[in-house]
Amino acid sequence: MRSSCVLLAALLALVAYYVYIPLPSAVSDPWKLMLLDATFRGAQQVSNLIHSLGLSHHLITLNFIIISFGKKSARSSPRVKVTDTDFDGVEVRVFEGPPKPDEPLRRSVVYIHGGGWALASAKISYYDQLCTAMAEELNAVIVSIDSLCLRGCFWTPDTPTVPSQVVQITGMIIYGCRSI
Repeated sequence: MRSSCVLLAALLALVAYYVYIPLPSAVSDPWKLMLLDATFRGAQQVSNLIHSLGLSHHLITLNFIIISFGKKSARSSPRVKVTDTDFDGVEVRVFEGPPKPDEPLRRSVVYIHGGGWALASAKISYYDQLCTAMAEELNAVIVSIDSLCLRGCFWTPDTPTVPSQVVQITGMIIYGCRSI
């Protein structure tokens, strides 16, 4: 019994050491931020371990972990129509806000999410909520682009993919401008 209590105390100390990061006193919810940081660090370390074992590329594993936390299917809200489609071979999610009678022309916004073309997806709940809000408030059609890098093209010195991604995005934008 005593050894299990010592082991439990040691385990709790290790978890506390892993989770705790010094933060400024002005942070409103420090434990939430520390737990989120520990979760992301843990996901990165698991994906690096899987990569080191040769089971999968670390970006594929990390993307799987991130997407499993909050991928949403395309569901329209009462005011915004949401559809999944592809523009010139690039998977996109289109958010169409309600048309306003005093503004007959609608803007369009191409939203390239912050995953650097390698992480996450346009279909996770955070980006979904953000694009829905933009479509409602801007009287615009929001075209959210899904990650391109995880479609089997990773950067190597022999095959740079960044120019091909820019070409894909440009082709998708031209296709979208012609079809919307």
